[in-house]
Amino acid sequence: MKGFILGALLLLSTTSFGQWTLDNVNNGFDDPYRICYTKSAEGVIMKLEDVEGKIVFYLANGYFCDEEIRVDISFLVAGSYKKYSVLADVSNNKKNLFLVWDLIGSDLERDFRDAGNVRIRVNESHCSSDIYQFSMINSSQALDFMLGK
Repeated sequence: MKGFILGALLLLSTTSFGQWTLDNVNNGFDDPYRICYTKSAEGVIMKLEDVEGKIVFYLANGYFCDEEIRVDISFLVAGSYKKYSVLADVSNNKKNLFLVWDLIGSDLERDFRDAGNVRIRVNESHCSSDIYQFSMINSSQALDFMLGK
């Protein structure tokens, strides 16, 4: 019985890891705002934020050494990989990698909503290339949350 309970807890911890978290943030200075995020096994965070009416799709909590980086995005949708390549911008502190400045209306919005998981390969010329995988469970709800639906 103990083995069954331990196995069930391990299964729950692996399936719940990386699901989208939807949050309302009130830092006491700015107007309250919405944010959504999910984590990779390496601790890199994939986020959605509203910046001046645009839903920004980016990676945070990493270290990215190039100014502009070619990034490959591969969504697993209904058993097939839908692939995109974008030129991403890096923040001044090198910790954020901005993939898409407005996800809404972009070619990849539908695949973002429908994907079971996504792999993101960061192709840095001066550092090693890294691949991050994220669960896309609740990604459609995350996008709707950001849009106030």
